[in-house]
Amino acid sequence: MPPSPHPTLHHGEPSWPLANDCVSLRVTARGGHVAPVEFRFPSDVFSPYSLAPWQPADEPAAPPILQVLRGDFFCFPFGADAAAGHPHIHGEPANQPWRLIDTSPGSLHLALDFSFSGPLAGGRLEKRLLLRPGHAALYQEHRISGVSGDFNYGHHPILHIPEGVQAELRTSPLRFAGVYTYPRGDGTERNALARGARFASLDAVPLARGGTTSLLRYPARPGHEDIVMLSAAASSGPSWTALTYSTGFVWVSLRDAADFPSTLLWMSDGGRDGAPWRGRHTRRIGVEDVCSHFCDGLGASRASELPAREGIATTRRFSADAPTTLRHVQFAAAVPPDFGGVAQIDFHEHEPRVTLHGDGGASVAVALDWRFCQTS
Repeated sequence: MPPSPHPTLHHGEPSWPLANDCVSLRVTARGGHVAPVEFRFPSDVFSPYSLAPWQPADEPAAPPILQVLRGDFFCFPFGADAAAGHPHIHGEPANQPWRLIDTSPGSLHLALDFSFSGPLAGGRLEKRLLLRPGHAALYQEHRISGVSGDFNYGHHPILHIPEGVQAELRTSPLRFAGVYTYPRGDGTERNALARGARFASLDAVPLARGGTTSLLRYPARPGHEDIVMLSAAASSGPSWTALTYSTGFVWVSLRDAADFPSTLLWMSDGGRDGAPWRGRHTRRIGVEDVCSHFCDGLGASRASELPAREGIATTRRFSADAPTTLRHVQFAAAVPPDFGGVAQIDFHEHEPRVTLHGDGGASVAVALDWRFCQTS
């Protein structure tokens, strides 16, 4: 059913609905946050995206992004950098009202005109949310026009692992893995991982107190907030990050590493005490596909040494004369109890299908237009 041109209230925020035979979702008019998202399977409904444990009206002093906080949203630029002329955390797209341009069965077209003076003045961002019949997948396209200069950006999906549930985390091959240097925010954040550490295995990440911990299972370090950046190795196919829930479902993000070179894991499990967090944002994990230097703002991403030292892009050059299109896919599948984590994904060359192979030995075929995320 096509969404109404007038958003209706959901979790305290006006939102547009979009649905087909496999997926139903809401996207907020303010900030363009996508959640909840329900993937429907014969066995059950899988709803992995987070809704903040508060509603917008509960936190009137918080920035818009934190009032609305839920699911996935697009950040341009990524992070916060008032000194560079970007007063909003994660940019205007994650904070400001969007306009509905068009709607049809299985699609929603929104737009936002950059309103602040400065380097983005006169620019425009268009968001398209697309659903395909028979696909338990969310296809997203963002088109940036009228903007010139080097900018960082990213998708920011936040997943919730309910009480009593565990998730197995796996990724496609990596070329760089490191822990954020901190501190950030209001100084109330508690970190478990060793600041600035580099690591070669997700199963052996240095802890601040000594020793190592595994990132392959989550949640694992209650009472802490930690951020790591994982950059994709060269590959002939899309790069991916997957979480297998112990309830028998897997969620996967799919990207072209030329557009989104890295993934930030924001492991948020009650480690922030300031407002609006107050220790209650628990069992959440951000799986954020970015072109950025960790969660730092635009200035730090422009100044990063990673492009020269590691060959990992932390900004991209945009031209007002040539619009840039960025595409991203997030999908889900039901898996058998012995599936384990995702060990490998096969991308079938001549058909819209992928096969997920679990490290428990089982395999699952998934209908998916995986080429959608390849813009080059």
